[in-house]
Amino acid sequence: MPHPPPLTTLQSLKEQQLIWQGRRLSEQKPACLASGYAAFDHALSGGWPASGLVELTPVHLGIGELRLLLPVVTELAGTRPLQAWVGAPACLTPHNLSVTSLERCLLIWPKRQQMHWVLEQLLASACCSTVVCWMDELSLAQARRLQVIAKESGTLVFVIRQQPDVSQSLPVSLRLHLGVVDNGLKVVVLKRQNGWPVAPFEVDLSDRFPQLIERKRREIVARQPDNVLSFPVCREPRGE
Repeated sequence: MPHPPPLTTLQSLKEQQLIWQGRRLSEQKPACLASGYAAFDHALSGGWPASGLVELTPVHLGIGELRLLLPVVTELAGTRPLQAWVGAPACLTPHNLSVTSLERCLLIWPKRQQMHWVLEQLLASACCSTVVCWMDELSLAQARRLQVIAKESGTLVFVIRQQPDVSQSLPVSLRLHLGVVDNGLKVVVLKRQNGWPVAPFEVDLSDRFPQLIERKRREIVARQPDNVLSFPVCREPRGE
């Protein structure tokens, strides 16, 4: 009677790479793109992921989320023919974009039901170095499909959502919540693919965009009534 085959040992499973080990995170060095902000790059071990979906959830639209993206958008402008901005909620001002970005800028305002189809076509074409889109709804299946296509095409996609379901875990490369601090943004990392948890940190926007801080200072000075004279109040004379 033949003997049963020996049980597979733990070591043999490791050699076949059939067991995941937490220390592999420190050995893996996923491709990253510098963000242009030292604090951001330090906290996220290099910066933005080279491709895939990045979900940004600002506490309010217009708090500086686009200024956080502009350095990497500018850096990638010359690598492919197009850079797409999809579904912007307001008119985009071009004065902070580089000449190359302006020459390759593609603005699209699709109907709500066409949003995901448009994104899939942009990513499948592999013509865009970056895609920045605004959307309210993103299901698990849609996120997974967009993530796969973005990875295959090597495209960096920023999805800006103001009121997402925080309890919903989407298959994205990076998920950030953005708040406001005096000189920039407070960043809370909600999800980070192939990385350890990161404590909240701040990104100073004043070096790249000093006009923001100057404007804030002017507003503060304008509120101070230093140049207002208080007139005496006329009171009726008391009766004798």
